[in-house]
Amino acid sequence: MPWDIPQMVTTVAGIVNKFVPDRDQQIKLEAELSSKLADYQQTQLIAQSDIDKTEASSSSFFVAGWRPAAGWLTVFGLAWATTLQPIAEFTAHLFGYKGVFPVIQSDILTNLLLALLGMAGWRTLDKIKGVATTAVK
Repeated sequence: MPWDIPQMVTTVAGIVNKFVPDRDQQIKLEAELSSKLADYQQTQLIAQSDIDKTEASSSSFFVAGWRPAAGWLTVFGLAWATTLQPIAEFTAHLFGYKGVFPVIQSDILTNLLLALLGMAGWRTLDKIKGVATTAVK
């Protein structure tokens, strides 16, 4: 998860500045804090990337297949909510059906789809930069 490092540094620096009166020392401490937080964030992102690579290379469907499954379920749910359900309801009412069709909460599906598309966008950027994998197993 990306952090708002400048905000964190500002908050912590505000506290530290109450105890360190020398302005040069304050600037030095802020720079050191910013550097340490950025290093920690980089370490976390690399660790998550390694986990993602391990999951993607797994031959188990339940490990490597959860992202595609989430994508397909999201697409199907949105297709039902936006296209198939209105057509099905119209057709059913033409034949005299008076019941109610289930409603899918498309806001949750939209959030999931946007997150998946965001990851796909980052992956595309990786490919443009030449960080593409040679094969997905």
